[in-house]
Amino acid sequence: MAQWRNSQQTYGWLGWAFHWGMALLLLGLVISGYQAEHLPPSAEKGELLWWHKSFGLSALMLVLARLVWRGVSSPPALPESMSQWQSRLAGLSHCLLYFLMVVQPLSGMIMSRAAGHSSPFFGFWQVPPLSEPNQAVASVLHTVHEYGWWLLALLVALHASAALYHHFVLRDGILRRMLFPPTAGD
Repeated sequence: MAQWRNSQQTYGWLGWAFHWGMALLLLGLVISGYQAEHLPPSAEKGELLWWHKSFGLSALMLVLARLVWRGVSSPPALPESMSQWQSRLAGLSHCLLYFLMVVQPLSGMIMSRAAGHSSPFFGFWQVPPLSEPNQAVASVLHTVHEYGWWLLALLVALHASAALYHHFVLRDGILRRMLFPPTAGD
């Protein structure tokens, strides 16, 4: 039987799926955003931004669902071998990751609407205007969105580096509990 909920030792299937689904979405969003930023105005750029915005809204919905899930099914406990400063740093970095995973799509949506563009969701519906057209607001939010990705990328690199350090140096099982989906025996 599948383990859907997190336990004290490992993540359940849903926590695992949220983590890796978000990782794939973020990777795709970074790539598509970078490509779109460096394309001249064209139909290709418009289509790429359409996909970027749609998947950005998907990322926002996924992170909100993930936050609800964290409230329902707490993540596994950190190893007792972790020092207090490491535990606090892990908590702070997770809070910042979640904060940026919410800020990025919101800043992108509001920026797009403030610049007078639409915010589609895969052609099913348009995000209602969250701002009147305002180039000054669009410019500020463009800066927030751009630097937010750099900060998010830095935090993701720190997160991955810490997981690898725990796996290869400390050998405490932190990476293993998220790397593979849980089995019935976990």
